[in-house]
Amino acid sequence: MSILKKDKLIWNLSKNKLAFSFIMNAILRKEQTLTLFEDSEFILSTQKQITKDFQNFNISFPEKFQTTPLEFDDLKTEIIERLTQVNPSALQQLFYIIDLPESLLPQTHQPEVYFSEISELIIRREAYKVYLRRKFS
Repeated sequence: MSILKKDKLIWNLSKNKLAFSFIMNAILRKEQTLTLFEDSEFILSTQKQITKDFQNFNISFPEKFQTTPLEFDDLKTEIIERLTQVNPSALQQLFYIIDLPESLLPQTHQPEVYFSEISELIIRREAYKVYLRRKFS
């Protein structure tokens, strides 16, 4: 293989790795999430993804959570209730499992504001996972 072809191959691999990294660390904007939430099947898929990630920490949701699509704010409330049950060290592990970029985590020390912002980030990140799965499946 010539040096030129080898360099081009390395460039393409690194470019794809950067693109993949961007895709995996991205998060939907709230407006995008709300648009996608017009589809009840999308909401249910997102709720199932949330349930799956929270189950790793023995945190469960009501049975209706798997079968009844919730409005965005109701979904936030359900998540806030669960987040308050998690000890602070486990929260960091939960964020890792969900793949929330640390740079997006709120810096406030007010629990109400913190959990509200975190729950919205969780919804947006989990919705993005569902979006990618649908787009590339």
